[in-house]
Order: sequence, then C-alpha cells, then structure tokens
Amino acid sequence: MSLFDIRNRKAGSLSSGEKKLLRLATYLALETEMLLFDAPLEGLDSKFRGVFIREAEKKSRQGCAVMAASVSGCPDELARRARKLIIKDASVAEE
Repeated sequence: MSLFDIRNRKAGSLSSGEKKLLRLATYLALETEMLLFDAPLEGLDSKFRGVFIREAEKKSRQGCAVMAASVSGCPDELARRARKLIIKDASVAEE
C-alpha cells in the first residue's frame, strides 16, 4: 500500500486511515529542515503506520529532522527505528 495506489481517488471516498495518511504525506512532501508531528500514528492501522514510518525515515535520510510526539507510548515498529526521548514534568526523564 502506498499513496500511489490511491492517487486517482477523490478524498471523500478515502477511509479515515487513508485520509490521515494523505494529510501526513502533505507535510512529508515539504522541503524543510524539521517536521514535528503530534501523534502521527494514532488512528492508523499497522499497514498505514508502516507506510508513514518508511516515508518519515526517507525524509530523515534526506537531512530533515523528523520528530513525533505521542502520549500513548511508542509503537514497537517505531521504537526499533527511532531515538526515544521521554519528557516528564518539563525535564528529560529518559533517553
């Protein structure tokens, strides 16, 4: 599954996961030095999580700092690939 697979569909016909992935992809397409996502994986099934993670990793390899905040923890598929920083009470609690 990729965004290429849904390129000819109208946004109104997309599932909620596909819509969220499309929104996230618009930010990943930006030419910028840093991206900060707030809970990007919430509401995505494992298939779409994988798509987002692969694209975020690609963006990171291109030199963009990609950061994601989450209050529900770090999913396994992301924890294996990312540097984790836990902030609690305005201080770094764990790195």
